Amino acid sequence: MSAAPPLRLFPVEPAGLDGLRTEAFAAAFFEDDLPFAGALGLVDWRLAGALSRLVIRGRLVGRRGERWLLPGRPRLGVDRLLVVGLGAREEASEASLREATRELVEVLGRMGVRSFACALPGRVEGLVDAERSIEWLLEATAACGPFYEVAVFDEPASFRVMQTTYERVLRRFRALLEPLP
Repeated sequence: MSAAPPLRLFPVEPAGLDGLRTEAFAAAFFEDDLPFAGALGLVDWRLAGALSRLVIRGRLVGRRGERWLLPGRPRLGVDRLLVVGLGAREEASEASLREATRELVEVLGRMGVRSFACALPGRVEGLVDAERSIEWLLEATAACGPFYEVAVFDEPASFRVMQTTYERVLRRFRALLEPLP
């Protein structure tokens, strides 16, 4: 288990996306939630609709377990874009969203990525609260790291909860890593 990486929070708006400089951006979407919304919608916009064209052609569907790796540059400040399918929205559960968060992080770790940005599964749809989603993200980064930096795209109203949760989890990690007397 590695320690929790530093956390940066970005607003879901074009200016937030413009300030992003990292190895990868990861996001997940439901097969029945199109057009794209939130940070993934902004990414698609910056990519001049490349993701939407894949959907229109039937190549990108959003099936559970579906994964796409695309180049991010030169239109984004990331090298690679990882998109993961979540399946049908009505089948989403807390367990499936937690697993999807872990899958995003695990795939990034296997790719050798050490700094990344993400839109957390289920957040834009309102299916999971900010606190729980950050806890899942930090659990996954600790298990699948090491990661040096993680950036999260979300609504600014959630930043305080996310930062407080991050600090609480970080204290817990530090306590676990301290040597016993």
